[in-house]
Amino acid sequence: MSVSLETILERYPKEVTLADGTRVTLRPLRADDTEMLIELFQGISENDLRFLKDNVADPKVVRGWTANINYDRVLPIVAELDGRIVADATLHRKAIEPYADKGELRMFVHEEFRHQGLGQVLFEEIRDIARDLGLRKLMMEIFADEAGLIAMLQRRGFTREAVLPVYQTVVMALDLTPLPERMPPRELWPQRIYTLPEFAEYPEKLNLTEILLDSHLEAGNGDRVAVKFEDQQISYAELADQVNRIANGLRELGIREGDPVFMRTPNLPVLVACNFAAQKIGAVSLPTSPLFSRTEIAHVSNSAQAKAIIAHIALLEEVERARENLETVEHIVVVGGNPAELKERGYIPFAELTGNNAEVEPVRRDRKDLSVFLYTSGTTGPPKGTAHLMEDPLAVADAFGRYGWDVQPSDVIGGSAPIGFGAGYCTFAVIPFRFGASASLIAKFAPEAMFETIEKHRVTILSILPTAYRKMLQVPNAAERWDLSSLHTCTGGGESLTAKTYYDWKEAFGLEIFEGFGTTEMMYVFISNVVGRKAKPGSFGRVVPGYEAKVVNENFEEVAPGEIGHLVARGPTGTLYWNDQEKQRKTIWNGWNRVGDFVYRDEDGYFFFVSREDDIIKSSGYRIGPEEIEHALVKHPAVADAGVIGVPHPVRGQNAKAFVVLKEGQTATPEELLEFLREHIAVYKLPREFEFVDELPRTVTGKLLRRILREQERAKQEQG
Repeated sequence: MSVSLETILERYPKEVTLADGTRVTLRPLRADDTEMLIELFQGISENDLRFLKDNVADPKVVRGWTANINYDRVLPIVAELDGRIVADATLHRKAIEPYADKGELRMFVHEEFRHQGLGQVLFEEIRDIARDLGLRKLMMEIFADEAGLIAMLQRRGFTREAVLPVYQTVVMALDLTPLPERMPPRELWPQRIYTLPEFAEYPEKLNLTEILLDSHLEAGNGDRVAVKFEDQQISYAELADQVNRIANGLRELGIREGDPVFMRTPNLPVLVACNFAAQKIGAVSLPTSPLFSRTEIAHVSNSAQAKAIIAHIALLEEVERARENLETVEHIVVVGGNPAELKERGYIPFAELTGNNAEVEPVRRDRKDLSVFLYTSGTTGPPKGTAHLMEDPLAVADAFGRYGWDVQPSDVIGGSAPIGFGAGYCTFAVIPFRFGASASLIAKFAPEAMFETIEKHRVTILSILPTAYRKMLQVPNAAERWDLSSLHTCTGGGESLTAKTYYDWKEAFGLEIFEGFGTTEMMYVFISNVVGRKAKPGSFGRVVPGYEAKVVNENFEEVAPGEIGHLVARGPTGTLYWNDQEKQRKTIWNGWNRVGDFVYRDEDGYFFFVSREDDIIKSSGYRIGPEEIEHALVKHPAVADAGVIGVPHPVRGQNAKAFVVLKEGQTATPEELLEFLREHIAVYKLPREFEFVDELPRTVTGKLLRRILREQERAKQEQG
């Protein structure tokens, strides 16, 4: 929805702060600005003149500008300092097709201010005006010999629209398509159902930070512990103070409502604070996997149109390598490291975000607006974006948090899932805060470290992967070495728990593991054994209150108990693929979310997993698509063909195994292939096993028959 010109003009005048602390005033050009504008253009260079297209060195031209101001056609925004105009940026529009949805930017900044960031400020101002007016593209006409300027615009998200040889110019275009329009159209959305009384209480406009964090201060509970990390205990009041300072820092960088903020840090308190800060000012949270490669970082950032990246110094290397391919990122903020060195490299030290004041008004947005991006781990290629609405985190907490875990303010929720995944985001950035409880963070999982954290933080609810439970079971004498008496609930999902793990854990620690099932698309768990606190080993549970799930055949007819079919579900959350209408159409089935698994349900309403509908590999809780690994392998100069399947592993569930056909006369070792793959895919996707073969089973049309590879592998294992 576009904003009226009158509303836009009401924003001015406004002050902005430049890099050196200078404050300038932005406002529309007025008729009485003639003399100041003439002064601005005195001594203008020939190069600047050709960029502006008008001979502004001639005072008559400038007087013509100010005498014929028409904001509907030409909207000039000037920067004023101490009674003089120091820069001018103008949005030119035409009301006729095919130009009605396009605008052209022309800009001039006095050379005294070109290294203070004023040009960037004005560019963002005109870009935001153009977007608010409903324009689809912002154009700039650049002379072809301005290679540096063209490269800079490309880093800002511009692409080459056209080349005009006669004029020796290149037309650069910035896509202004509003983010919500990249969502699937409403007719492709799944049906949402709101069956719990809590769902009826959500306001039409809301701010998640205000509800999940600020409300506890207003209730007088600011001293309650919000986050535990190692020896730190951060209260709700301390967290809120940091959140507000970061929020104002993000605003100073030009982050506006609806702008995605890409976050790449381990599970640290700062990540929780940055997420709440982005939400506080109406931005879109984009937490990501710490394991993403440079290719995946660039893909996710460009797909979501991230405006800023917040990265931990320990995870900066891959961001650095992806930097030249980041199309829309304007700022990279780094947590940790040497501030002076970071600034020399063009980064913003995190301390500059936290040095702001601690007062900020929450931006309340429509409950159906975009709130959070969560990207899948890339099961069938590059990671796919799933969009989640403002109401979704609240619905997850009010359904699973209340009716599954039964979270109380005294609870401490711990685990190790990265906040960049749905499991981690809801576990550590949403559910504890809905109930005034505490989140226990651990930067990286290790069995002994997890036991130590449970004891130190007095964790009451533990949510980790089945693989993690199996690794913890391998630690000798754990029940005697650590005090685990605080634990009352253990849950997990992401892969099959197995009955053996359930019974081994119960025997070792006297606690059941309540296995559950959820997807990134649905945001969190919607089927779990924790419902009713009655687990059935081998099953992933019953439907969480607030959701519905059933097993259907190819005709969408519900099948009888015990009969295998497709799992479909619906509830207050649902699948919304970002910028992928084809996948959206395939996933929504008669208004229900098609989960993609073959399952069956028993007469007691418990669901049992059978297999994926595709060839997915589930290893240590990650879903890994074989095609991405295969595509990376065949890029190796020695590889002619490759096929990847999942093979059983007693701890990880499955390992990825690669079958490789080498080119004639070529040689390669598993170690060489692994090193090569590290440049192309995330670490957790790397094959653990390699087998060199003469050929791969394929159909006459060339389709790889992974089923045959699995059958052959199974036969070999059975033979010993």
